[in-house]
Amino acid sequence: MEIATFIHLVNSEINKLNAPPVKRHPILKKNSESLWKEKPVSTDKIESTITINHLIIRMTKESENLLKDAFLDSYAVFISPHMLLDKLLERFRVPKGHPDEPQTYFIQSRVARILVSWLKKDFSCFDLDLIGSIQVFSSINLLNTFNDSYRQINQEVENETRYYLKNVNTFPASVPLWQPLQVSIDQVLLNVSNRVIAEQLTLIDAELFKQLDRSEILGFKWMKEKYYLLTPIIRFLLDRHNHISCWVQSWILLQTNLSDRKKVAKKIFNIAKSLVDVHNYYTLTAIFAGLNAPNIVCLSNIWNSLGKKTTELLDLHKKLSDPNKSYQELREKLKDPGKNTLPLLTLCLRELRNLEEKNQHDLISSRDTDGKDIQLVNFKKHMMITEIINSLFQYQSTLNLDFEKKEPIYTFLVCPPLLSDDDLDLRFKEIEKEQ
Repeated sequence: MEIATFIHLVNSEINKLNAPPVKRHPILKKNSESLWKEKPVSTDKIESTITINHLIIRMTKESENLLKDAFLDSYAVFISPHMLLDKLLERFRVPKGHPDEPQTYFIQSRVARILVSWLKKDFSCFDLDLIGSIQVFSSINLLNTFNDSYRQINQEVENETRYYLKNVNTFPASVPLWQPLQVSIDQVLLNVSNRVIAEQLTLIDAELFKQLDRSEILGFKWMKEKYYLLTPIIRFLLDRHNHISCWVQSWILLQTNLSDRKKVAKKIFNIAKSLVDVHNYYTLTAIFAGLNAPNIVCLSNIWNSLGKKTTELLDLHKKLSDPNKSYQELREKLKDPGKNTLPLLTLCLRELRNLEEKNQHDLISSRDTDGKDIQLVNFKKHMMITEIINSLFQYQSTLNLDFEKKEPIYTFLVCPPLLSDDDLDLRFKEIEKEQ
């Protein structure tokens, strides 16, 4: 099979996967009226609902990045990629005598830059026909007048890595895997400073977070098995959150006597305190999820032995995880991305789910002033989705840690050993009998 044919088949399958459910998100089945026949619309603000044509007119008439980002984040739920390209090319060709004719150069420049942004943001939606159409258009219309956009389009299309599914950086070990096993890892961790352990956990999490692409978050792909190939990083991050939680439980329950369990529990609380100091709220919540597991909470003789500082840390966790005020305390902690804050991914995902549950309609049937049936995009919802995602990714661009990798701690913490759920329950029951 020729490589071009193979790529075409892969892209076709990915397009099917990306197609939204028809009942939930009724995608437009045909192009609406020519956008050049649309009546003028106010440019003072974006209405809660707006037609596709007016969206594209606004997007190519203004330099508002949030509008462009929101459109490219969400267009797939109300218009197909091929129809969108048709609309953009229609907008590029400004008719003579139209009121927008004096702005022709600016409009065409915006269309060219939107094509570049579209390719960079959502390349998986492009089949070979769509790519070919963009290349032909670019060669004919952009080569001489908009050379920078022409060059960027070619770079995106000719980048071979764009045609491969993304994989997770698997953190190759810097020391032989057998080396940490030759000593008691419990003793090593107990004697390493809490700050160093917190820094190593943060280095690992930051490396993963930097690989995250916003396309993985859109459309709740990480929750749907058929999209798993397209969401490797976000699933790895969520799995790691659960892994750290189970590791905390395993580390405590694997201790053979009460004294050691107390010692390990105190160590974990001190690591959590250091995670607060390095602004790693992602791993902090994972550790507290482990400490709040029923099989740990029920070990009352451990909790009774912990000091005042531990109680203060528990109070902080309660404030950070309090949903009554929309996690106000946590939002305050995350407010300054200049602190190299590692954000709480699960908070962003929770906000997106809540927004989707409250606003399930993407297209709304209506009538225009002439009584014609039209479909309006619920664009206020998609603007809010983009604002939530932008608030997460602002940390990605400012995350620049100067922590030094420490072996063998780093390698061990990439994937610390843990017990299965059944073994955790079994070990808890054994400890209960001992008490």
